Amino acid sequence: DSFLVFECTGDKEVAHTVFKECKEKGSIFSSATLPEISDFFVPSSLRYGGMEIAISTYGKSSSVSRALREKIKSLLPKNLYMKIRIIEKMRKELKSKGKKTRKENNFLLKISRIMYEKADLSYLDFRNLVFREAKNFQINLKRQRY
Repeated sequence: DSFLVFECTGDKEVAHTVFKECKEKGSIFSSATLPEISDFFVPSSLRYGGMEIAISTYGKSSSVSRALREKIKSLLPKNLYMKIRIIEKMRKELKSKGKKTRKENNFLLKISRIMYEKADLSYLDFRNLVFREAKNFQINLKRQRY
């Protein structure tokens, strides 16, 4: 018995047969051949720089999902992982002081946008810019932690 079943034979008759068996046995079913009878879809996913992005057309076109995934990857900033780590450490530091304030949340959102908008910044230039922004927001961070 199987809990999770993937069908990707390209044969509609086989897809229907497997689907019926899954329904009888209570298995969860996904069909690449007949997506409309699927219980779930597997999105096209991209793991890059400490994050994961998933795209789905709900089984309508895996090639569209793939093309979008490739385009998104080409738009992602360099040194993404290191920049996300800076933001993660700042977030942890702010959380360690208690519940984050609206100002602190706005600061984190601003530096997250800077990470994308100024994608070509080196790690050090990004870090320095982030500390300038922290000063603008009147947020004190321990510089040596980053």
